[in-house]
Amino acid sequence: MWKTAVYDDPFEPPRWTAVFDYGVPEGLLGAFHQALDADYTAGDGYLSSDQPLAAAYLPLLNAGWTHAIGDRQQAFTAPGKLARLTHTHGLLRDDSFGWRLLAGPADSGGHWTAAFTARRPPQLIAAFTRALASPEPLARTADQLPLDNRPHLTITPTPAPTARTTNAPPTLRVPDPALPGG
Repeated sequence: MWKTAVYDDPFEPPRWTAVFDYGVPEGLLGAFHQALDADYTAGDGYLSSDQPLAAAYLPLLNAGWTHAIGDRQQAFTAPGKLARLTHTHGLLRDDSFGWRLLAGPADSGGHWTAAFTARRPPQLIAAFTRALASPEPLARTADQLPLDNRPHLTITPTPAPTARTTNAPPTLRVPDPALPGG
């Protein structure tokens, strides 16, 4: 499990927290933490933001996810229903997990989850959702794929390695000090 917590004061509770369980793909973790690092390097954008909450879910809507609004909650569901992001809004405590993502077939309970507390900056969730909704293929080995997900995959062969013109190993000329010019 990954847990990222950001503090204004090391002796106080965290300003916000993000939690990722063991199955979250490394590309999504990387996208989130790269955005966090960029915000940290640029100033205090990692603490809070004036960006609208819509920044967090627009990548999903732009990728064709459906949107449903209920009482104090909105839900975004992936095409094929293999992932769902819920955002609970309203009278949440700052340490409440207002954003939750469940990935994997709903009837199996999902394969991994990510959760973000209510006060997290929207641009950090946006980095995560952009990576999640990206149409770019991801390299995975068979043992990295849950069995329940395999029927939903599109398999793209990887390009063959570039062949060398000869099978001989590259040579390295080592000068011989016993020879002239060597």
